[in-house]
This record gives sequence, structure tokens and C-alpha cells, in this order.
Amino acid sequence: MFHRKENLYWNAGYDNRPNSNLSRNDYRTLHLSIAAGVDLTPLIEFWGVHPDNLVDLTAALKSKNVKCSKKILD
Repeated sequence: MFHRKENLYWNAGYDNRPNSNLSRNDYRTLHLSIAAGVDLTPLIEFWGVHPDNLVDLTAALKSKNVKCSKKILD
């Protein structure tokens, strides 16, 4: 489950990204993917939220060892 504190920060407009060059949307995708243990980018894109910088997001996911999931892609 996504952290309540992070959601409250997000809704209040606060920036809770620790020294990240990712946008708020991309950081949220990264954070949710880490919590889920798989790359949720395709699922979040399906909901209409596309990455602001796919290259940086992909690099951040790789650095955290978050891998793609065939189930998510399907």
C-alpha cells in the first residue's frame, strides 16, 4: 500500500523527493513501483499519466533493481 504520508504531501503540493532529478509524477511512479516490486509505468500510463522523462525514470527504476512484469504489460 502506498504510504499515507507521501499521499498527504502530494495533495498538499509539497515536494518530498530526496535529491531527485525526477518530476513529481515520475517520482511517484518510481515510489509506487518500488512498493509493488515491479515497474508500474505501463499501468500508470494506461490511466493517462505518462512519464515526464522516460529515460530518467527508466534509469531510476534500474538503479533500484525494479524490473518489468509481463502481467503488468498484458
